[in-house]
Amino acid sequence: MDAFASASLTPPPPSKMSEDAAMCRYGQASKQRGEACDRAGIKKKGIEDGKVDRGNFEKCKENWEMKGGKWESQWICG
Repeated sequence: MDAFASASLTPPPPSKMSEDAAMCRYGQASKQRGEACDRAGIKKKGIEDGKVDRGNFEKCKENWEMKGGKWESQWICG
């Protein structure tokens, strides 16, 4: 019983994670992350090759105008 209790109370040895494994696991999705996963031998999840087309984003503002006794909203982008 004492052997079981002492074994369950001792912490496991700390594991060292390589820089590539850490980048692959915790890094932002990018080409460098994909390359780190390849070097570390870890399977990639999702799109991580750095070739994602996120498109062009425009800032839009909602503009309210009184037309015919009613308030109407209109989005102005640019």
